[in-house]
Amino acid sequence: MNNKPKTVVIVLIIILGYVGYVLYSQIAHNKIKKDGRYTVGMVTDFKANFRNGYTVYYEFTVSDILYEQRMHVSTEYDNVIKHRFFVKYNPEYPRHNFIMLEKPALSKFWNSPSEGWKQIPR
Repeated sequence: MNNKPKTVVIVLIIILGYVGYVLYSQIAHNKIKKDGRYTVGMVTDFKANFRNGYTVYYEFTVSDILYEQRMHVSTEYDNVIKHRFFVKYNPEYPRHNFIMLEKPALSKFWNSPSEGWKQIPR
């Protein structure tokens, strides 16, 4: 009995799934970059990954809905838990977002508008 055709089909499905995921992620990221809005999020946890990099856990609110997210980062950020940073998100699908750890938010911006800002406030 030859299992080679089955194996090839399974490998092709995995490869196509991965390519689809990468394309979807890139399109979502480009949409955020182009049409994204800004709000303020708070880091709730920061952990080293088992193999490499780190994961930052954060939460933010858009239109009175709390989003709890996480993002992989390659650099360790010291003492960021409970600190607030700007988050850029897709206004049509706020679950697509990223926290900007290089952009801390001053306390005067912590109460962001329900629909966020078009630009980072100054």
